[in-house]
Amino acid sequence: MPSTSAGEQRSTARLFGQEPWAHALLVAALLVVGFGVRLYRIDEPPLEFHAYRQYRSALIARAYYFDMVRSVPEWRREIAGENKNRQGIWEPPVMEWIAALSYRLIGGEALVIPRVLSCLFWITGGVFLYRIARRGVSANAAVLSLGCYLFLPFGIRASRTFMPEPLMFMLTLWALDAMVRYLDAPSLRRLLVGAGVAALAVLVKPIGLFMILGAFACLILATREARRLVIRPGPIAFMAIALLPAAVYYSYTVFISGSLSGMAGKKILPHLLVQVSYWSGCAAIVQQVVGYGAFLGALVGVLLIRDALYRGLVVGLWLGYVVFALIFSYTVHTHDYWSLQLVPIVALSLGSLFDVVLRALGGMGVRWPRRALVNALGVLAIGLGAGQVVWTLRAEDFRRLPAIGRQVGELVEHSRRTVFLSSGHGKWLLYYGEIEGSAWPVEADLRARELRGQPQWTAAERLRRVIASEAPEYFIVTDMAAYDLQPELRELLTNGYPALVRTDDYVIFDLRRLIERD
Repeated sequence: MPSTSAGEQRSTARLFGQEPWAHALLVAALLVVGFGVRLYRIDEPPLEFHAYRQYRSALIARAYYFDMVRSVPEWRREIAGENKNRQGIWEPPVMEWIAALSYRLIGGEALVIPRVLSCLFWITGGVFLYRIARRGVSANAAVLSLGCYLFLPFGIRASRTFMPEPLMFMLTLWALDAMVRYLDAPSLRRLLVGAGVAALAVLVKPIGLFMILGAFACLILATREARRLVIRPGPIAFMAIALLPAAVYYSYTVFISGSLSGMAGKKILPHLLVQVSYWSGCAAIVQQVVGYGAFLGALVGVLLIRDALYRGLVVGLWLGYVVFALIFSYTVHTHDYWSLQLVPIVALSLGSLFDVVLRALGGMGVRWPRRALVNALGVLAIGLGAGQVVWTLRAEDFRRLPAIGRQVGELVEHSRRTVFLSSGHGKWLLYYGEIEGSAWPVEADLRARELRGQPQWTAAERLRRVIASEAPEYFIVTDMAAYDLQPELRELLTNGYPALVRTDDYVIFDLRRLIERD
């Protein structure tokens, strides 16, 4: 793939005044700083970003770990196993197995380990993103793209989580880089490496499928030389290898085990596409994930790309995201982390815009004061992105919740029959309290049921159904704000069942006894 000319490289390099070794040092410094920022307070409970998703992984990893050691009391092992089974299997539990093995090595659970690994995965993905950008834009523009990938605030928060996304994006970016190199100079080794990594990416989480398929299809169509490749066995073999493992796994989970059989009906709701709420929700998530400025700049950047293969790659990524958003209409407009793929897509798209600006400044004969200004603006942008995340984390204090969870667990004697109204669907409560049970829906859950056309019950009907089917012993409330939004439930519990414990942080109702009326 041809890149920018040597003259343009020298011109834009003057903005930073660096030799090749200095440029490499700058890239390394960005990666190190990006990793360091993500370590801020990372040893604290992972409650600051989608606690439901993170503690789901924590519950599964705990069960795997308990199965590896003999010293765990049987009651803990049984509760952990049952909680794992309740989570279901969405994608292969790769991160959960990695976490369990790390617990085994150090002799105990430590949620900080999978979170640090996620940071490393994301940073490593930055290396591949830089390599991709470097083939389509100048060296300094590629550095700026890398800076966007590393320091967009949402990307910082999302990449330090116990979730499969950071690993999936590392593998996806690696696969994209390998795809470009294969199409640039086809060989069996490059085909096997690229297809194998793409297969792992799609297997870890199928979201990567849309990025990989979109990019590969557009790369094939990007140039006359690439179009001739489509009739050869190489591209067909590439996609067959990339898709086969995931196709086998997800076919099994949908059609044989049934663990994913009902998932499509919850996430794929075509009727939402004609509703204003869908588009406004998507717009709000774009603002939250990358910001409108970066998003619009990225769209302009796509129009400015000069290299055919790089344009094909970036356009394919955008098309993959659009198709993904139209298919998974419910989650895309309600779950911000489902649009995390916008971070690398926008970063790569902005590369050509950066390139144009840098070439313009270079053509103006930029001298030292302007170079200093450009460098200062880059440092300021990085500081603002990292500073926003650090400030937000300083303002949030979740360190009390583990203690609350343990108190509740002891008070209900680690009951295996509970109902709970708690933030994050109570996954953190299950984890720290070592209890079992089912989550009572919050207002967002009730709205989701309405969008999906599921039956709506009153609080009395729902409680009656839960008691009849699960015979719970306790109803635990830790999310007081959500509790106040359901006055019918509050009245049912307060007037119908005695409070075992009532504090400012939680209320536990004893469902085994009714309040006697005179």
